[in-house]
Amino acid sequence: MFAPTPGVDLHARTVELLTAAGFTLAAFCFWCYARNPEVVWLLVGLVTFGMSFDFMNHVLGARIPERQTLLQGYARLNFAALCFGIPFTAYAGSFVLAEAIEAPLSTLLVDHWLPVLHGSVAFGLLFVFARYKKVNVNGAVEYVLDTRHAYTKVIFTLRRILLVGALGIGLTVVADGFGTSWSTWALAFTGVFVASIPLHILHKQIPSMVSELLTQAIAVYGCWIVFGVG
Repeated sequence: MFAPTPGVDLHARTVELLTAAGFTLAAFCFWCYARNPEVVWLLVGLVTFGMSFDFMNHVLGARIPERQTLLQGYARLNFAALCFGIPFTAYAGSFVLAEAIEAPLSTLLVDHWLPVLHGSVAFGLLFVFARYKKVNVNGAVEYVLDTRHAYTKVIFTLRRILLVGALGIGLTVVADGFGTSWSTWALAFTGVFVASIPLHILHKQIPSMVSELLTQAIAVYGCWIVFGVG
């Protein structure tokens, strides 16, 4: 049986710790939603849960690498759910600034959050039918999009366009916060969110996870200040 090296073992334990922290933060959001049913608490909770669900993909691949059917099914669900998380990670900033200072761009985006939700969920369903391939990620078995397949390559490209849109939402948060009492929060939120993207593309797993978790923590802090728990 394969015995993990100390470095691999430390990496795995770190991933597990960050995953547990993510699920704990999601549970806190759902508790806040139960106390104060503002839709932003539900959306931030779902994004945070989805982020942790994504982290869990690596944990399962390290713990049960032989369960390849399960892992591939998990990947299909995970990639579908990520299409919701891409725009609504940034949307948290819009909800906060729309409520806190009636920021114009953020208010416009918040007024149209439901069609964006429908569109992102519908788009995510396309990934259920994509082709996946098995890879080894830091000692764990994972399934990722196989872009050699024509259909999969098309939706992968469209997903990149969705990501650009999410970056645009993040930049509106900075623009709306500029020159207000929320400028520091807006810059921190968008800055950490944007930083997570190249870290993910460059496969810097732990720094990417930390930046994603920190993005959600900053979002939760903003929601706590503005919306509270009733």
